[in-house]
Order: sequence, then structure tokens, then C-alpha cells
Amino acid sequence: MNDIKRIIRRKLLISFLVFSVLMLIIGSISIYIIVTMQENIDEIFENHEPFLSLLTNDYLLINDSYSQTLHFLLTTDYSTRQQIR
Repeated sequence: MNDIKRIIRRKLLISFLVFSVLMLIIGSISIYIIVTMQENIDEIFENHEPFLSLLTNDYLLINDSYSQTLHFLLTTDYSTRQQIR
């Protein structure tokens, strides 16, 4: 009976150690992949930031033009329409 308990205890210990090693390997691979992705994202923003700022500026101009057009269409007073124009 003691031999069976010792064998079971040894197998549980070995399986726990194998599981721990596998978790360490998976964790280190995950950290490496996350760091690589962050570096790639930083590189993309460094290279394409002017383009993104141009898109943002265009979006703001379009939004401003849209609001002015709505204001023009919704205004009933002729003099105000002439000022907006």
C-alpha cells in the first residue's frame, strides 16, 4: 500500500513539474510576442503619423463644412444666409 502511494505521489509531482515548465515556456513565448507586437505598432505610428494627422485634419474640415452646410440649409433668414455664403 505504501508503494502505491509513493508511486502516485511521485507521478503527481512529476506531472506538476512538467505542467509548471510548460506554463513557463508558454508565458515566455507570449511575453515575447506581445513585446514584438508593441514594437511593430510603435514603428507603424512613427512611420505613418503624418498620414494619420492629415486624415484627422481632413475629417475636421469635412465635419466643419458639414455643420456650415446644415446651418445654411436650416437658416430661414435671408441676410444670415448671405453672411454664411
